[in-house]
Amino acid sequence: VLRCCCLCSMLTCFLAAVLTRIQLFEFAIMKTPTCFVVVCALLINTATCQEIAADGKDLVITPASGGKVTIMDTKQNTEYDVTEYLDDIPNLSRDVREIQDNVGTNISQLIAMMKALQSSVDRVEEKVDQTKDKIDFDSLASATLPTWVSQTIAVTGRIANDGSQNVIIRGRNFINGVVYQCSFSTVSNGRRYNVASNGSTVDTNNVYCPIPVFPNPSRRWFTYAITLNEMQGSMLALVPFIGLDKESQNIKMIAVGPSIEVPDLNIGLDFAANSYILDLTIDDPDGADAVTVTLATSNIDSSKVTLQGSGTSRGLKLDLRGLDKKKKFSVTINAKDSHDTDSVTVNFEFNELVIDGWTKIAKIRGADGSSDMSMRPAVEVWKYTSELWTTDVLLNEEDTTNAVGNAKYSTFNTQKLSKIKICTGFATGSEKCFIHDFGVQWNSAREMFANCSTSGRPASCLIRDEDKKNNMKVGMSKVFNICGGKSDWTGEVDVCPRDCPLNRPGVGIPKAPGTAAMFGFGLNVVWQDCQLNDDDGAVGLGLKAQEPQGCSCGAGMDPWIIHHQQTFFPNDCRTCVDALVYVQP
Repeated sequence: VLRCCCLCSMLTCFLAAVLTRIQLFEFAIMKTPTCFVVVCALLINTATCQEIAADGKDLVITPASGGKVTIMDTKQNTEYDVTEYLDDIPNLSRDVREIQDNVGTNISQLIAMMKALQSSVDRVEEKVDQTKDKIDFDSLASATLPTWVSQTIAVTGRIANDGSQNVIIRGRNFINGVVYQCSFSTVSNGRRYNVASNGSTVDTNNVYCPIPVFPNPSRRWFTYAITLNEMQGSMLALVPFIGLDKESQNIKMIAVGPSIEVPDLNIGLDFAANSYILDLTIDDPDGADAVTVTLATSNIDSSKVTLQGSGTSRGLKLDLRGLDKKKKFSVTINAKDSHDTDSVTVNFEFNELVIDGWTKIAKIRGADGSSDMSMRPAVEVWKYTSELWTTDVLLNEEDTTNAVGNAKYSTFNTQKLSKIKICTGFATGSEKCFIHDFGVQWNSAREMFANCSTSGRPASCLIRDEDKKNNMKVGMSKVFNICGGKSDWTGEVDVCPRDCPLNRPGVGIPKAPGTAAMFGFGLNVVWQDCQLNDDDGAVGLGLKAQEPQGCSCGAGMDPWIIHHQQTFFPNDCRTCVDALVYVQP
């Protein structure tokens, strides 16, 4: 430690001697007084060093012959021989000279950098002077910087939806030649729109902001919030609105002319309907009664189309009697006021899948009471494991007739439903139908069957209501001809099932020990007692039978629930029936 201290003090003293800075001497004495005196004596002279040491220091330095040097600490009465440390002085002197050279070099670099900086400052000042010459300060003489907005003024009357009109932004200190960006924002149909355009300055107090072409399909009064930004290169700086609350920045606007709103531009008509009424909404800035409405028809006699009502809410009534249901037709509604016109064309066609308010979604093939096993592939197209129930796949969609067969229509995937109707006997002229109300609405039959056939099925898939259970028992007995269509089951072998509670009635729920129905319930065999945990067969749509004892019908029942085991014929499909499936929202 002493060696290191001496070297450090020597460097300090040497620099002090060279630069004649007595403050450095004082610093060295304060930090390392012992080593200071040693080095000082070698570099200057003993008398001077002793004088320095006597300056409040209890040190005595004694040079001896032969280069020996000792230091006596009189306060501690201790003598130190420091001769061996003096060999480092030549090397230290060389190090000090190198440091001096480096210090000089660094000072030169610093001076060069300062000169370059001064040159840059001079160039900036020159640019400022040039720019000042281009600004018309006379136009800003009465202004108080910075720029700010004090008022927004919308044009009066109607706003054309063509970008030809302006909102005037009034304020202070707008600069000619500077680009100001006007940003308009509004909310329409739950969606936020932002439209920006570049304004133009007229003088230091006004900016004209072109009103953009705006998304306003209803063409009713609406509000834009406006902000103003100053373009600064590629950056935008917001211009503050001074003294204005948020509402004062809003601009109320409306489009020119009347408007017509209809629920849909393409209407599918009930195949069995005799009339139809299309709801119309007529609106206008001057009031709906100021609008004249006229009709034009195509492929339908104009006498079949009449306009009902007045004011904003009106109706277009169609007389569908006697029309060719294979032809499409259209009606154009024209609305005119003293300023402008609007028109809407609605297309109509009869939809064979919509009858009496019910939409057909599927057609399922049965066996027509035949025991011919060659029909098994056809009657099992809609079985429980078929992808038709849970995917978007369609089947024979073009076959919209009621002839027997298998078909799945797009309505299966798109039509909302809360009720289902199953009809049988249509092929023989003795149609029977069963209607079930689920009590909840699904987005589509595909969604309902897909959700209910998984382990995480919603609770609504299982039917718990006793009235609904009884309705299902009575209805399915009728349409699937269980027990001769009667609901008072007698348990007579080969005729009726045993009169037991329905097992797990609902949608997509597997029945134990291996049967299932996409929509229906399970039952035990007729020769056994009622068992809620033993379903030997199922009734309904999309069945899964205990193979090979029976067919997995698309619609109907598993024959094992009525036949005696001694008379039962394996793989019998006679209880699979033809069915049409409809839904209502």
